[in-house]
Amino acid sequence: SQRLFWGGLLAAGAGLVGSSLVHAQDEGLVHAQDQGLDPRFEAEARKRASAARGLAMPAEAAPCVLLTEEAWVAWLADLALESRDRAQVARLEGFLHALRLIPGDQSLEAALDRVAWGGSAIVYDFAHDRFVVGPGLQNRRWRALPTFVHEAVHWVEEARLGIAFDRRLAELEGEDDALLAYRSLVEGTATLATVLSLFQASDAPLSEVPDLSAAVRANAALTEFAGSGDPRFGPWLDEALVAPYADGAEFVHTLLRDMSWREFDQRVYPDPPRSMEHILHPQKYLAGEAPIRVTLPSGLDEAVGAGWSSLGDSTSGELTLRIVAGVEAAEGWGGDRYRVYRDAAGRLLAVWVIEFDAPADALEFARDFPHVARERTNRERKRSVIIADPQKVLPADHLSAILALFD
Repeated sequence: SQRLFWGGLLAAGAGLVGSSLVHAQDEGLVHAQDQGLDPRFEAEARKRASAARGLAMPAEAAPCVLLTEEAWVAWLADLALESRDRAQVARLEGFLHALRLIPGDQSLEAALDRVAWGGSAIVYDFAHDRFVVGPGLQNRRWRALPTFVHEAVHWVEEARLGIAFDRRLAELEGEDDALLAYRSLVEGTATLATVLSLFQASDAPLSEVPDLSAAVRANAALTEFAGSGDPRFGPWLDEALVAPYADGAEFVHTLLRDMSWREFDQRVYPDPPRSMEHILHPQKYLAGEAPIRVTLPSGLDEAVGAGWSSLGDSTSGELTLRIVAGVEAAEGWGGDRYRVYRDAAGRLLAVWVIEFDAPADALEFARDFPHVARERTNRERKRSVIIADPQKVLPADHLSAILALFD
């Protein structure tokens, strides 16, 4: 799942341990006992993933490759370099800095690196159809079984459903909201299957969990990591990292109340959720309610003025609105689009246009939005225009010219 984690924000690396550490057996590649991975552990994880996900075990088991501490760090570094689009990271970081969702002196890229180094101890490598096992899992063994089950679900799904996860992620490159929604589907499915495997093992009904999303958030073993672990970043980073697992699991769980796994596979993967609005409100996905397509006016760059370079556009989505202004203020989200600018001095500017379902929703958001930006909300319209200018360097006439484009 680390490959999905890097996804559009950010394969095989150097330093793999030698073949002397692995021995071929009937169930795939099973490792020398002195390396700390019990073959029964592998077999149990695969079996639980297959049973909980409702898919037959693939005929050929994906191999496991053990890494030393040094090789594990090197492999993750190579994975990050290969998967990460630095221009997309710069755009997202600029947006977050302009909205003050992360402090201006903090690097998003560095934070993502720290999460990766302290994250999952096993990764299903989609590109090479194998499990890459770090020293953390080798040392934890059976206590890490849920993590292995989670990754094994990805393996079973790709093998049995023919889903090219990497290709789909590449198609969504640069679209923050759609990419996060797809990750929420994939990671939510694996997380729910992991939870189901735990309940099946204990013979307890899943219905006893009143709030699956909250339960997953409270259990770092199910999310593969507890977040950034750095309070300097505030809530945005942790929420954006954990939401695909927690909210994604709740989305899948809601759908499975009225359909079987087979029906789910026939409907949802061919027509996946296109927005975090779908993930957070499954009934909108089932009703086929598409997010509003928001476009930025053609004269925006000219209105911003000379000296500013665009870092790109994207859609932020309802999850960001929840983090910014709370759940209630974000409920009416219909669609959005933002563009980030940077000048030669490194100062940032973001223009964020949000379309709501009703004028009252736009007014509620404007009221609850932290006053770190200049905004305009028309009482007769369903739109809020946020100009995030944290250093207040935009001249008044340029501000007026930008807002006039949306009148």
